[in-house]
Amino acid sequence: MGRFEEAEVKGREALAVACRLGLKRSIAAYNNNLGELYKDQKRWSEALSYYLESYHAAVEAGAEPVVANTINNIGMTLIELGRPDEALEWLGQGLTIAEKTQQLKQQYLNYRYRAHAYEAKGEYDKAFANFRKHQDLRDLAITEETRKKIVELQTKFKYESKIRDAEIYRLRNVELKNSNRRLRNALERVKVLSGLVPICAHCKKIRDDKGFWTQLEVFIAQHSDAVFSHGVCPDCMRQFYPDLLSAKKELSSKRSYR
Repeated sequence: MGRFEEAEVKGREALAVACRLGLKRSIAAYNNNLGELYKDQKRWSEALSYYLESYHAAVEAGAEPVVANTINNIGMTLIELGRPDEALEWLGQGLTIAEKTQQLKQQYLNYRYRAHAYEAKGEYDKAFANFRKHQDLRDLAITEETRKKIVELQTKFKYESKIRDAEIYRLRNVELKNSNRRLRNALERVKVLSGLVPICAHCKKIRDDKGFWTQLEVFIAQHSDAVFSHGVCPDCMRQFYPDLLSAKKELSSKRSYR
């Protein structure tokens, strides 16, 4: 964010805590961070001082990958300070460690800085050879990173596919259970409404399997999806409501006359 003064304060605070606790790896990391801070401001002498401190702490911690990275930073800084011979000495040591620990990134960075150092010395053939090596290793590292990323994405895809398939299987089972339950209920209703149904010859009530007599419409509604709407048929109208039927006929005649 370009807030170098704040970054420096926080970096020094972190370094002080690491030194107080004797955390060699953290001391190496925080010194390297401060070196990066000064490098970004092109304060090369101060950057070199912190890179060297980072290097010594990383060596004491036995952290060879950190050592290789720090040596590359030292070499790059020495080149900026116009000291290419010293840079090549450091970079030779760093390349050995990077190859030993199989750090492709540190290897191709090392070759790039070596190319810059030889270029500063005017040895362009060596500069070209080292830059070609840098390019080859960089392409290899990118290919390796791409392969790892592909494997990672494939693993995630397979995992997510299994989760998705499991969820689909679960939902299908839920739907199947619901369908089976609806089917069982329907079959139960069909079973109840099939065969001989005891019905009263006079009031038409039906006797259920528990021996209780129930009105016909209530019984059918309980054992099916049917919904009843009551009315009066013409025969019952004549038998039970003759006055109402006569009044209805009279009203109908008046309407026809009008």
